[in-house]
Amino acid sequence: KTPHSSQLHQVGIVSSLEFLRKHPEIKVVRLVRNPLDVQISRTKPRKSRMKSHCYRDDVLCLKRHLKASAGIALPVVELLNNLSEGDKDLDDVLHSMGVPHID
Repeated sequence: KTPHSSQLHQVGIVSSLEFLRKHPEIKVVRLVRNPLDVQISRTKPRKSRMKSHCYRDDVLCLKRHLKASAGIALPVVELLNNLSEGDKDLDDVLHSMGVPHID
């Protein structure tokens, strides 16, 4: 999970990144989730009794998610702005600290 930009400068994260910078034989592998999928998940209405995820065979949970997802209105301007930003904050920190990583 990508940390929020305000979390990237916390002591634990910074010390971990400094450790990685000092050990170039260890590479950070960056897996990036589809930004459109992230925005849809954040926009989907949350029901107090809904789990975030369903098991494949949990038909009732899947039906609840389908029902909750029907008619989602996506904020287009915010969506486009966020799609263009992506995970830039984390990439910037990795580059600025010289942490070896694979995008």
